[in-house]
Amino acid sequence: MSNAKEVYSKLSQYYVEYAVPSTPDLQSGYIASKKREALFNENWKKNKVNINEIIDKYTPDVTPKVHGVKSVWKNKDYIIKADMASGYLKVYDRNLKTFLDKYGNLVPDGPDSHMKILRKEEM
Repeated sequence: MSNAKEVYSKLSQYYVEYAVPSTPDLQSGYIASKKREALFNENWKKNKVNINEIIDKYTPDVTPKVHGVKSVWKNKDYIIKADMASGYLKVYDRNLKTFLDKYGNLVPDGPDSHMKILRKEEM
């Protein structure tokens, strides 16, 4: 199993503690993410996932890159975006041009495409 959770946690910690306070652009992205979390977190919690399992299934052996508030794992078939401020992720199928739910079913961008990342103690 990958160490995606460890990598994601380190990136998130750096983002929140060091990157956000350093620039207004990152601060506004963080604020927007926290507003989304306040609105949708209860729905996201209905779809909790182990980030290690998701990364291993769709983007194994990929090192994430940071884009604003997101950690992004990308290969030729999938893009996984994990929000570092709010703790959710989405899986995008690049070939079918749609999102996947936690079971791998095709879903539109919406409540079923957003999955709450399990905390370490929940894994």
